[in-house]
Order: sequence, then structure tokens, then C-alpha cells
Amino acid sequence: MHRIQNLSLQAFKAKHRFAAPAPTCPSVITVNFRNSIRPFASRPAWIARSFASAVEKPRFFPTEGFPTIEEDKLLDEEMLLTYDPPDYYPVHIGGIFQDRYHVVAKLGYGTSSTVWLAWDLKYRPASRRPEFYTVSTFHQNEIRCYEDMSERLTYSTHIERKQIRPYLDSFKVEGFYNTHHVAVLEPAQMSLFDMRKTFTLGGFDEDLAKEVVIQLLNGLDFLHREAGLVHNSTRHLLLRFFSVANIGIIDIHLGSMLLGTEDPSLFEHIENRELRSPVLRKPVLRTRTVYSSRPTLPEAGHLLLSNFEKSMIGPGPHWLIRNGVEYRAPEVLYTGKYTSAVDLWAVGIAAWDLLHPRPLFTPVDTGRKRDIETGLAQCVGTTGPPPAAFLEGYRCTSQFFDEKGNWLCETDIPVDRSFEELESRLSEKLGFLAFLRRVLTWLPEERPTPAELMQDPWLKGSYYRTTWRSGTSRFLVRKQWW
Repeated sequence: MHRIQNLSLQAFKAKHRFAAPAPTCPSVITVNFRNSIRPFASRPAWIARSFASAVEKPRFFPTEGFPTIEEDKLLDEEMLLTYDPPDYYPVHIGGIFQDRYHVVAKLGYGTSSTVWLAWDLKYRPASRRPEFYTVSTFHQNEIRCYEDMSERLTYSTHIERKQIRPYLDSFKVEGFYNTHHVAVLEPAQMSLFDMRKTFTLGGFDEDLAKEVVIQLLNGLDFLHREAGLVHNSTRHLLLRFFSVANIGIIDIHLGSMLLGTEDPSLFEHIENRELRSPVLRKPVLRTRTVYSSRPTLPEAGHLLLSNFEKSMIGPGPHWLIRNGVEYRAPEVLYTGKYTSAVDLWAVGIAAWDLLHPRPLFTPVDTGRKRDIETGLAQCVGTTGPPPAAFLEGYRCTSQFFDEKGNWLCETDIPVDRSFEELESRLSEKLGFLAFLRRVLTWLPEERPTPAELMQDPWLKGSYYRTTWRSGTSRFLVRKQWW
């Protein structure tokens, strides 16, 4: 396995800058010059004309000489169990969308989309480097919620708003079978899930895990106090803003946490590498080519919450289940009903995932009732039986427990599965296990708020703390990252 040596996170300073101007579209909010908060805003036309240079010419990428693989071998998104070609728009490197967004590299893929690096041909300030964006097909619901949150984030003075990935534009393209909704976002580096899988199979350093949890809780505290938000997918995060009194519901996992950057040279290097050394690809049809994602080495950056496809809108309670069994809080497993307290359960699962190679709960999700039994059995084996108040509050638990709390299902409750027995990596594990017990509780109302959890001794005991000073977010980790 390729391993990078002597790389650590450096102090990162956020920079205010203009976002790309939006095309004529009623859903895009204009910039508010009174508060200098611009990541989600668009420039008025007269400012765009003042700063823009002539329309940029597209780059010409190699049309031959690149490596290919055989048709019977799978590449990138083809390896997903749910892969269906009509779900993926056939993007080509070098292609141009809306006469504006020039695709220069493939960054990654997901369960229903691919992610591409592009730069703006129309609005390039004469004194600056090219504006790079991420272009990806999205679910219509996700784009609607991105648009909905833009105005609130534009006018917000909360510093943690910087931890929500900026949305810039959207449009539609017609495929052979479907209409694809495309979102334009500010580019970011790889997710923490991919980073752990690539560089640290055994889990991240404990101090880095603490820093990530601190930044995550900072972002959640902002979303809960200024936004109403539902986020219940295993790999996605969706939000919509309401009044301050409304509560957000968010699903958190390593796949929805990205490492941000504001160093444009990183993306210039990606583009130049694609020109010099094109990635592996697989021609499938005359109009479709499957590309390999362009590998990159992560650099210093701050935490970004991203991906909003499968979430629900509103403070809850909600009933629709969209995430995998292994990520569901007990109240979701029993009834499918949940509120914002599922966020804190997800924080505990994410903290475990940061430090360990295997998930805390590992049922196989096939959609059958037995999957629910397996998830509940593992939960009982780890956290203990549910309290009487939980059984009384969730009447449908009678199919799993009797009135005395005895287990009724055929699936055996696993033994030797307590927190103490599962945790074998940390030398000083008592603080971490106490942290987990605060959030992985049966009763949702007993879970702390993000602000309360930020004062937990396990987090306060970390030498590496997030510093918020005059709009600056610094991601401080002095030890070797991986």
C-alpha cells in the first residue's frame, strides 16, 4: 500500500473571495455587500463585467495514447452493486456544459453520480487564476435544498457556516434515458472515508479524530441553532433552513465529511497531470466512456460537510428510512421515527469510524426484518438492554422485547461485545468510552446537544483544539497524519 511520509496538517487560513457569477436563474441569490460574506452569493452583472477577462479558450485533451482496459473488467462506478448506466450521465473529459463549465478531470464517483473538476470559461478575473469548480449530477431534491440554504448562509454571521460546502449553480442535461440535474460546487479534496481507506487502514490518530469531532460539533451547533435540517442518508447530508427555533436532523459519517482547500494550485496540478498523463479509461459505447478517478494526495484543509441527496426537510419527527441499518439509531430501528437526536448518535458512530477500521455495528442490510433484528441485537450487546422508559415510549418494541425487557427474537444477542471489549486500539480508552456512552444512548432525549458535547472531557483533553479567530479556521495537527 502506498504510504505518504512526513505529511502533517498545517495552519489553514480561510480567505473571503467572490464566488462565480450565476447565469440567469431565479433561484440564485445576489451578493450582499454589507457583510462581506460571499461564498454562496453571485456577483451582479455589472461587477462580473468589470472583473471578467475575455472568454477563456478550452484546453485540448489527448484523444489517443491513453491507457485503456478490457470491456469485461470493471472500473470505478461499475464496481458498485447498484450501478446502472442510465443513472450516470456520460461525461467526457474536455467536454463543456452550458457553454461555460469546461471538464478537466474526474475526481470521484458515488452511488448515483460522478464528480468532475471543471473551470469557468466565461468569468475569469484578469488578475487571478482560473476558477475551478466541481460539477456533478445530483438528485433534484438535493439541488432544491442547496438553493434553499444559500440565502441563509449568505446572511449568516456564524463562523461555522464555512464548514458547509458552497453551492454555486445548477442546470439540467438530457441523457439518453433520463434528465440529469447537475450541481456546481466549490471543489474540495477527498472525503475522510476515502482518506482512511487509502492511507490509514487502522484508523486515524486519536488527536486528529478529536479535532474532526470538534469541528463537526461546531458545524452541528450552527445548523441546529440557525437551521432546520434533516439528514438521514448513510453517505449524504441534506439541509434546509427555517427559523432559529427549528431543529436540524443530520446524518453524519466519514463519506459526507470532506477536506476543504482554498489553494487553487492544487486543482491546476490535477488539470496539468491530466494533460500530460491521461487517466485509465474504458470505452463502453461510442457515446460513453468510464474514466478512472484522478488520484491526489491530501493537503492541509478544514472540515466541510457535504452531500445532501437523501435527507428529509423539516425538524421532524420523520418516518421515512433511507440510511443503512448499521447507521440507524435505536428509535429508527424500532419505529422509523426520528428527530434531531439522531445527529448525536451519528456523531458517536463517526467518532468510532475515525479511530477504527471496522464499523461499530455490522449488520448486513438486505431489506429484511432479520436485518433489523441483527442491528438491535448488536446494539443490546454493546450498550445493554433498553430502559423501561424506552419500551414504554415505543410500543412497537413488543415484537422484539416482552414487557420485562427480555429479548424475543431468534437472532442471538452477541456476547463479548461491550465497549470495553471492542475497544483495543487506544492506550487511554476510558475518556473515549465515556464520550461514546453519552451519545450512544437508547433514549434520544438523554443525548446532549452539540454545544454540551463540545465540553466533554475527552475532547477538552486534546492538545489540538480548533481556533476560531477573526473569521479564521485553523486545523491544527502537529503529529504525522497517517
